Amino acid sequence: FGAPRAALRRPELRYVSALFGGTYAINNAVCSVEQRRREPLPTAKTAIVFGGNTTLAIWKDAAFARLFGGANAAATVPPPAYAAWAA
Repeated sequence: FGAPRAALRRPELRYVSALFGGTYAINNAVCSVEQRRREPLPTAKTAIVFGGNTTLAIWKDAAFARLFGGANAAATVPPPAYAAWAA
């Protein structure tokens, strides 16, 4: 661990942090709604958290492809990749 400050400034850490932090924030928001309504919403909670996590993960993966893919990285995520993610 030669340069921790440099490691903390790396874009890949920011993308991973956004993925985990975003998923956590989405889950907390849904939990707050459940508490406010005083009723559990298991199906809605699962769908919302899954959708948010999937969106953030595909965004992160596309960014990683740009960062580490070099000239071979695709400009956009091809539609079959979205289907493969959900499978």
